[in-house]
Amino acid sequence: MTKQSPSEEAPVALTSASLVYERLRTDILTSTLPASAKLRIDSLRERYGVGPIPLREALNRLLSEGFVALEDRKGFYVPAVSLAELRELTNTRCWLNEIVLRESLKSGDASWEERVVLAGYHLGRTPREPAAKDMIINRDWETRHRDFHIALVEACPSRWLRDYHANLFDAADRYRHQYLSAGPPVGARAVSDEHLGMQDLALKRDFAGLLKLYNRHITQTSDIIIASVQPPPDPAAGKRTKVAT
Repeated sequence: MTKQSPSEEAPVALTSASLVYERLRTDILTSTLPASAKLRIDSLRERYGVGPIPLREALNRLLSEGFVALEDRKGFYVPAVSLAELRELTNTRCWLNEIVLRESLKSGDASWEERVVLAGYHLGRTPREPAAKDMIINRDWETRHRDFHIALVEACPSRWLRDYHANLFDAADRYRHQYLSAGPPVGARAVSDEHLGMQDLALKRDFAGLLKLYNRHITQTSDIIIASVQPPPDPAAGKRTKVAT
């Protein structure tokens, strides 16, 4: 058998690493792999059907992004979640929005407006509820939800700010999926109206209005999650209604 040169093998390894990175990242962000879960190499190899080299590349990439943690003797694992971190994430997103939204609205052209409208259209046309009764989330809706939020800031000329915005969105979304994994929400919240309102304000270049609505949108989600895990001040208050995020 003729042995392949390293240059011939590299593209396959890179492709495998990229594929397992995307799958592993999605499983962590959607709480398919829950917080604090150990990420054992042998188990992950069987789960994703890849070798140890691309798997370690993917884990190290996620480690640099903060979606995987590593400790001596413990190995790789999914980072724990905490209310303190969620509050910090929410505050940081609000602070960043003041810059990234302003610059996006300032620099956005007709092509950017079209992308915002198209992202909003696809999001609005996609049902949030999954088709299968045994599923908690509709992954199509989740993808289009992220696409819409990314589209709003896409015209910001700073790639660093755009990337940071996207990374914070994903980190905060892990908390939302953790909340949803406990069961589907039953309370009323007009999330689609909030998205439509953000789209309209972006197209009008109303920075103050968009910043206020966007920050209220993400803060309300954070508040709902925090309230769901904190004990009620009055035991007689009874069980809380699970509100949509």
